[in-house]
Formats: sequence, structure tokens, C-alpha cells
Amino acid sequence: MLLGQKNRFLQVIGSLSNIVALSKIEGEEHLSQPYSFSVQLYSSADWDKLEPYIGKPLAFRIGEAPNYRIVHGILTELQQQGFTDGQFCYQARIEPWLKMLTLTRNLRVYQRISVPDMVCDIFRKRGFNDVELALKSRYPKLEYCMQYKESDFDFVTRQLEQAG
Repeated sequence: MLLGQKNRFLQVIGSLSNIVALSKIEGEEHLSQPYSFSVQLYSSADWDKLEPYIGKPLAFRIGEAPNYRIVHGILTELQQQGFTDGQFCYQARIEPWLKMLTLTRNLRVYQRISVPDMVCDIFRKRGFNDVELALKSRYPKLEYCMQYKESDFDFVTRQLEQAG
């Protein structure tokens, strides 16, 4: 029988909450770099039921109310580790959607566009449509800007660093 989410220190939130239980988290967070969490999951569901969730959003909660933290990310890796007491054990990796920008290399030329508009254009092309800008300044339009065989993540990071 699957362990429930109620009253657990580590909880899966969302569509997978009725399918998996979170038992262990290890992670790293650094300034100016995407976080990465390795998580151990238990489920009565076999691989065929969980495999479609790779590349999809996953959120989990660490702690108890009122002092808890919620982490939202993408399930980027999933490996079946074994089977014990009627439960499959899975090792998974959760990373922010921004990490997906490291997976492509592009050649692009932008003309007469501001850095925020350029970044939003790249995000939209990668399917990240729920980005909200809260800018305090106006950014000038760049006459010419080129992305040459670098990942979207590296290009966006470089542009944001240069724009301040």
C-alpha cells in the first residue's frame, strides 16, 4: 500500500501526489545557477505509469506548517532502483524549468530589441509562457545581438549579466 501524503515531513504536491511518496531529498543550490534535487520516491506504480511524467512539472514540500518550503521544478530524470514490500523505489532528479535552456545550442540574430524582450522571446520559444516581468527601469534596445552556438541558458545569462 502506498504511503499517504498526509502528515509527512516530505510531501509530493500535484498530479503525482496520489501515485508516489517522497522519502529522501538531497540537493544543491548556488547563486546564479539552477538548483538540482535528487529525490527518492516510492510507488506501487510501475515504470510504464511514471515514465510519462519525465519532463513534466513536479512540486514537493519540505517541512511542516507554518515553516515549510515548496520547491517547484521539472522531473528531469527517473530511474527504477528496486522493489521492496510491494513498492517500487525510484531515484529522480528535480530541476527548475530554466535548466531546460541548457539542453539546446542556437544561432540567432536579434536586432533593435531590449534584453528583457529578447529573454522573453527565448522563453516563449521554449514553451515557458508564464513568465512575469517586474522591471523598475526601461532597458534600451540593442542595435544588434548575436547568439552563436551557445546554449539558450548561457546566452540569456550573459545578456542579463551585461544588462545589469
